[in-house]
Amino acid sequence: VITLGSGEERTGADIRLRLVPVASVTGTLLGPTGPLPNVGVRLVPGYSPDLGSLTSFDAARTVSDATGRFTFMGVPAGPYTLRALRVQQAQPSPIATGPNLRGGAPPVPDEPTLWANLPITVGPEGIRNLAVKVGTGFKITGKIVYEGSAAPPAPSALPSASVQVLPAEGHQIGYPLALRSVIAADGSFTTAELPPGKYG
Repeated sequence: VITLGSGEERTGADIRLRLVPVASVTGTLLGPTGPLPNVGVRLVPGYSPDLGSLTSFDAARTVSDATGRFTFMGVPAGPYTLRALRVQQAQPSPIATGPNLRGGAPPVPDEPTLWANLPITVGPEGIRNLAVKVGTGFKITGKIVYEGSAAPPAPSALPSASVQVLPAEGHQIGYPLALRSVIAADGSFTTAELPPGKYG
């Protein structure tokens, strides 16, 4: 840790690297109906909240196999958060026809979003046969309300618009189209399932 005051310059900040033992972390992703195959799994260092939620700070990444098993090799000892996420891809936006050339928002995926955030501590001996239970996401519902003297748009124009949910910390979540939802003619909307977090 290097502390700098206002306008202060620091030279000779040499960083000494040392050899440390590494170990493996193995386990199985378990969803609502059993093992989860082909799901990305990440190890995020314990200090990553100070650096934001960008995936470039991942310590390791892997994918579960056909039986839900995953393996991380060469993990240094320390605290981590094991994260897994499966977001159902949204279908492409419908193609507009006729005089209205704007396409509508993509339909909300029906499949659940599956996620896991599991704090772990890796020691020199590693971790074997970790059972990671994956939960389902949460939906956001609401309604568009117009206030003021301006005339609201016609109900027929609302389905061509969409509500976009953006992670407050700026990180990406799965497939970007899954973060958009259709607005019904009465102004109501329902998002796809999202993992817990802060959104705007």
